Amino acid sequence: MKIITKCQLAAFIAAIVFNVTASAYSDDKPEEYCKKPKFTDLNFKPYMEPEKAEVPAESQLSFRLSVDADPKTLVISAKKEELVTKIDTKSSFHQVTFTLPASLTGSIVRINAHVKATLKCDETVGWLVKVADK
Repeated sequence: MKIITKCQLAAFIAAIVFNVTASAYSDDKPEEYCKKPKFTDLNFKPYMEPEKAEVPAESQLSFRLSVDADPKTLVISAKKEELVTKIDTKSSFHQVTFTLPASLTGSIVRINAHVKATLKCDETVGWLVKVADK
């Protein structure tokens, strides 16, 4: 074989090897880990069939929020109205307390809670609550 043919063959093989290794690239960057905040220990029963649990009108409700949540970002709302919250931070959780407004008396309401984690992901939960008449 001539030298030119050998060089062409070597260039062809090199091009194939380079093409295969370039397409086999994988990003070895680790995935960002996020532990979503948890809402636990509700002091009220959500409204469900067949129990149809009710909470007293203008009652004070509370729950615990896991420590990986950023309490400054917590927003609790009912019927598109933001509720005033009190947050008591402990070493392993945040105790969240809020009061239902009088305007919700006698209705079924969805309480929405949205919070961001300290690692930049977020969690949204909601509970259906039947507010009793006075």
